Amino acid sequence: MKSEDLPWRSACTYPDAPHEYLIRDDYPEVFEVFDKEISKHGVDQEFTLRGRTATYRYYYADGYMYWIIGSVLNRCSASPPTVLSQERVSVSFAGPFSWEATANSACLRDAKEFGEYGIYLWTVRLDYGYLINYVGETGDSFKERLRQHHREMFAARYYVYSAAEFARGEKVVLWPGRYAVTDRKSDEECLASRERLSHSVREMLLVLRFFLAPLSCDRRTRQRIEAALANGLHAVPGKVGAFQDEGVRYLPRKKDEKPIECTIASPFTLLGLPHQLLV
Repeated sequence: MKSEDLPWRSACTYPDAPHEYLIRDDYPEVFEVFDKEISKHGVDQEFTLRGRTATYRYYYADGYMYWIIGSVLNRCSASPPTVLSQERVSVSFAGPFSWEATANSACLRDAKEFGEYGIYLWTVRLDYGYLINYVGETGDSFKERLRQHHREMFAARYYVYSAAEFARGEKVVLWPGRYAVTDRKSDEECLASRERLSHSVREMLLVLRFFLAPLSCDRRTRQRIEAALANGLHAVPGKVGAFQDEGVRYLPRKKDEKPIECTIASPFTLLGLPHQLLV
């Protein structure tokens, strides 16, 4: 069945954002086809409605743009966006790596990328891909930055989660740390709790898998890529969005900065991560 032959419904509740939609339960096969196309060929873009801005992934075809929110496939008339800058950046992730070598991941210390700098991911391995918990950028080496994270974790300054649930993509907070949005702990409280939490931190580190993408671009471009990836993950419904930590400060593209086309590659499935976006 062609897209034009489908009984698209008008979204009457959004007169200021006219579009049409279909429900997944009504047309599961059609939904699956568009879900794959959006994931593979879509572009992440910001959309503002009624004073609120969010990032969605859009797929352009046949004079329409398509996007998915939850179980709803949406479309409206649109042309593909014009990229105002010819600058392009390729982000190619290597990994997975872990603090100690395992059957499915090499040790970080042995990674040839460990001495370089760029974008990095904290993830956990699920049966159907790697679920991202944190996106970071560094102008120092990955070695230096990740060792700094390591020290902060054992100093009880970061969130500490129960490792068993964390490995399943669920967050059960054992300790909120120094940077939590709510129930933020003081330096004194972190210092007093670090010994008690050391075993839980160690168990959590054994679960984490890291991906490294060396980048030789300037710091501002790295910050924009980091922010676009993190904000895009936050906007994904379900487990992908919920697995992100709140309160992390990112620096997205400003209105007076020309967009940069960014392509993303990985040898493994990184859940919720697009193949292309504008940053």
